Amino acid sequence: MEGDPSIRWQVMRDLLDAPKAKWQAERRRTQNEGWGAQFLAKQDARGVWGGGLYSPKWISSTYTLLALVSIGIPPNCEPARHGAQVALDRLYGTVADDALYRRTNEFDQCVSGMLVQIAAYFGIAAERVNMMAKSLVENRMPDGGWNCRIKRKPRPHHSSFHTTINVLEGLRETVAHGIYPKNRFMIHIGG
Repeated sequence: MEGDPSIRWQVMRDLLDAPKAKWQAERRRTQNEGWGAQFLAKQDARGVWGGGLYSPKWISSTYTLLALVSIGIPPNCEPARHGAQVALDRLYGTVADDALYRRTNEFDQCVSGMLVQIAAYFGIAAERVNMMAKSLVENRMPDGGWNCRIKRKPRPHHSSFHTTINVLEGLRETVAHGIYPKNRFMIHIGG
């Protein structure tokens, strides 16, 4: 309990069974203190981190937003929501249409899974996120998982663990936020 607010609120919720009002108050502190505040302070005037949306790897908007989700920054944190909106708009477009569906099919599936998770968590673009989730579900490989490079040559023959986890985390957020109904897909992974 002497660590970062991002650790404290989760300890309070998951291990100490603290009342919701107490751990929620601690969670809100992640915006102004500790790691969450440090990440938020690195956002530039455009709403971007690390100079890019997906690269440079590990410091760009995508990876910073994933870290903020893991920290548990409140989903209504306006700078993070703005950054998520900028990333989704610039990487995937602003309209839920056939072009968005095709882009989701053509992009690396791990990136699409990450952006679905981020957008769903921060409660933005539900119609677009729903379409992206539908595309991801329809792009499962025969073994039940996903592979980042599904559209590349040579075409992969099996899913990858990392991409499958990225996509499942994204789909979990869509279900948790009521964007994509869980009864619309059944996922079985493995033999």
